Amino acid sequence: MERKLSLEEILRRPIQLPRNSFLEQFKRFMKYELIDYGVILSTTTALGYAMSHNLLGDPSKAVQDVLLTAAGPVLGKIAFLSADTTDRMRHAYSLTHKEKQPFLAHLRKAAKNAAFDLAENISVQDTTYMAAMAAFLAGGSTETPFMLSLLSYGISIGAVSVADVGLNELRFWHYRNKMKKAGFMEDNYYEATFCIRNEMDPDVLLG
Repeated sequence: MERKLSLEEILRRPIQLPRNSFLEQFKRFMKYELIDYGVILSTTTALGYAMSHNLLGDPSKAVQDVLLTAAGPVLGKIAFLSADTTDRMRHAYSLTHKEKQPFLAHLRKAAKNAAFDLAENISVQDTTYMAAMAAFLAGGSTETPFMLSLLSYGISIGAVSVADVGLNELRFWHYRNKMKKAGFMEDNYYEATFCIRNEMDPDVLLG
């Protein structure tokens, strides 16, 4: 839970400008992709070692290819979804008391949003990884191609970040046009926020 700032800490803090939306989305998605990548890397390494030392018996080449191709992504998705949901739950419980909802309500909302992130991960990263892995294994190689997963994750992080930011911009553009058609107009304004101590005399401030 986030610690509440004292008045002195608020006064010392400079005004924070909006952050770059693409970089924020890139960092957020990269965190979960790295978790997923770590699980895939460890899984494929363990399977490769087990197969090369006959620890799994004597499965056929087809079974080995399926295990090397699919086992990592499946376990990685579980880790991805768990980490994303946990962070969203942590954020929900950092809100003020008035904004808090029952645990199950938070869990449903967090899982729903995390599932959307997972769908993006599957549609881009897994498609790239599994296609590349299948092509690599079809060539007859028995080595585990670690760089394939790294490449697929790099493509996924960049593509999803661009897509998310672009989608949000498109939604804003659509909403702005709807407001204009309804008769609203755009205007520029400057906003200033002041923090005034309780012991200050209002007459002195307004005088």
